[in-house]
Amino acid sequence: MANFCVKTAGLKAGEEEINQVAAALSDKGERVSCVRQNLQQDSFWQVNVCLKSISQELLVLSKSTRILRKGLEEAAYLYEQAEDRLLGEMEAADGILLENTYGNNAVKKLIDAIRNYFIKKKQLTKEDIDSIVFSEEGQYGGNQGSPEIQTRERKEELYDIIRRNRAGENLPDDLEPYLKKINNEGCGYVALTNSIFRYFENRSEEFQKAFGYSMYDKNGNLNFDMLLVDLYSSKDNIDPVTNIRNNMLDYNKEQDSYLNPYDPWKDVTGKGTTPAERKYYMETFLTEHGIKGTIDVQEEMSISQIEERLQRGEDVIISYRNGNIYREDGSIQQQIIGGHAMTITGVTKEGYYIVSSWGEKFYIHPDERIEFEEGQVTSMRYSIVSYS
Repeated sequence: MANFCVKTAGLKAGEEEINQVAAALSDKGERVSCVRQNLQQDSFWQVNVCLKSISQELLVLSKSTRILRKGLEEAAYLYEQAEDRLLGEMEAADGILLENTYGNNAVKKLIDAIRNYFIKKKQLTKEDIDSIVFSEEGQYGGNQGSPEIQTRERKEELYDIIRRNRAGENLPDDLEPYLKKINNEGCGYVALTNSIFRYFENRSEEFQKAFGYSMYDKNGNLNFDMLLVDLYSSKDNIDPVTNIRNNMLDYNKEQDSYLNPYDPWKDVTGKGTTPAERKYYMETFLTEHGIKGTIDVQEEMSISQIEERLQRGEDVIISYRNGNIYREDGSIQQQIIGGHAMTITGVTKEGYYIVSSWGEKFYIHPDERIEFEEGQVTSMRYSIVSYS
């Protein structure tokens, strides 16, 4: 009679080897970091960037290896428990046997049990969810205000991207107002940028091939500003229905009356983006760069649904209107009157959303409802970004 065999003893025996690999990766990453810190001269900036990238990727691989070890350990334990529960104990010399007389249904139940266990598990440590995109030690995602405060040299690099993407238009010499407008309305584009960096995490060569510039800037940090400006200047104010750009969409009679006649390149405010617009902008931008990705817009999501999506490796963007954003100590960081898009990176034990906003880590109370003025009540919509 044919048998289905899983050698859980082999999984357990390999745990120490995996630990040794993780330790070796971590050691290599720290050594590369030490070498990099000794190369501070300007002439070594390219080597410095390369070394920082290698160091970060080695440390992330080390963490991923430790997570793999933990997963194998838990999978072996869960298998044994499920097997005992479903079939009773049946031992063999070289493994644990699952008699096929129980049919495929028993196997399916076992696989579903393992899958559901990891989906529902809520004991992830800080190390488990660490990321070079959302770094606890550095920048926590992109910052829409960052392009505006860069050095003149850095801004010229960003201006080159704008001129490339808007080559058919009559651009002014001074593009500073355009960076100010990104600061004013770019939150949705930052959330999309965060997702793209997450997709290319530890694959810097593929990133450069897709976009034509480095995943890291000259300081060895993720090239948030470049990708943000690229996405924004490529897609902003394109009508999803006609696929035609209309720069007058940013015109606001109350805010822009000082511009007479109105000049979109001098306008420092904007209308922002809707979830439907972000879906169109992101999907077309990815397609143009050879990437398969989609956005699913949801009017409502429960905490468990958000956690499940994050566990799958998908990205969740929240469109947050008329509410408070909190610091870790519970104090209010900002009152949002109007709309603000942010990346949800996790959920606390208390059920608060952990979000990336302005390159920092903040919190939202999903059940909080505030009415600032008549009709300005807290509301939330969600966009799930997935790649294939």
